[in-house]
Amino acid sequence: MAELLLVSLLLPFALAWLLTFLWIRLAPRLGLVDRPSPRKPHARPTPTGGGVALVGALVVGVLSLLTLAPSEQSDTVWRMATAWSPALALASIGFVDDLRPLHWAPRLAIHFLAAAAGVALMLPELDWMAFGAAVLFVAAMINAFNMLDNMDALCGGTALIAAGWFAVLGLVRGEMGETGLGLVVLGALAGFLWHNLPPAQVFLGDVGSTILGYILSLWSLQIAAAIPTPAWSWIAPFALLAVPLYDMTTVVLLRLSQGRNPFHADTQHFSHRLVRRGLTRPAAVGVILLLALTSGADALLLYTAQSGIGAAALALGLAAGWAALAVFEFCTSSEAAS
Repeated sequence: MAELLLVSLLLPFALAWLLTFLWIRLAPRLGLVDRPSPRKPHARPTPTGGGVALVGALVVGVLSLLTLAPSEQSDTVWRMATAWSPALALASIGFVDDLRPLHWAPRLAIHFLAAAAGVALMLPELDWMAFGAAVLFVAAMINAFNMLDNMDALCGGTALIAAGWFAVLGLVRGEMGETGLGLVVLGALAGFLWHNLPPAQVFLGDVGSTILGYILSLWSLQIAAAIPTPAWSWIAPFALLAVPLYDMTTVVLLRLSQGRNPFHADTQHFSHRLVRRGLTRPAAVGVILLLALTSGADALLLYTAQSGIGAAALALGLAAGWAALAVFEFCTSSEAAS
């Protein structure tokens, strides 16, 4: 079993590293180059659409896990891989958007369709109200991870931490197939991030960020809905994905308060706000990744809590921490702006 888990980690890592290395050289020939601008402060034109390499590594990693895993684990892998398959539609529309930016409306429609297909495949037993809420959550996370792709290693690093926690949760739940999948995602992201650490040699692009939001949000819902499971496990998705949730919620509220389209890109994201408070961009990314790490730990503790009182304390502590951060940001925003 240890050998299988090692292969699940190392094969996607090596493949993602190699494919990303090749993509860095191919992307400029396809016109996939992200050029500096007031909203994009990177110093030089940088290849984008690196999510293509990530997708390739994920597909090969999942297929190899299906081939090598024992039958009782391959069933779990197959069920989850089937639910993940609509992510290929997201990757396709994301690739087109990376080539030539599309209007937000058709992109959002594809996001909702893919979310509905994934939820129907992963959680077919949901009633219509729970189904609608789940689809809304997945579609929101697709866009949240897309928004999070605004600094080197931020989106990929946040997703890598979440994948690591999913692998640990698989061990806790005795679901070795899920642990293997967590290692596949973690390995592929590590191979890509090798080239995405600051200063980045390549960017994820929509083709990569959207499928990460899709996979991780759908996975978090599957864990929350698993039976047997603690009654308070439905909180776990919000803890596991607290960073993209916070970034998306705050930036949308800021845009709406300014009378702007919430889908209009700008530099008001959490990472940008930290930079305006004096942090370097790598330091801002580091702070956010630390928050992702601690929120994931809270999700694990929530899932393993033995009593409702302990779970409530953990949930309230997490909510209070993020609320305190929001209040601090609001109260000091004028200082940061000056």
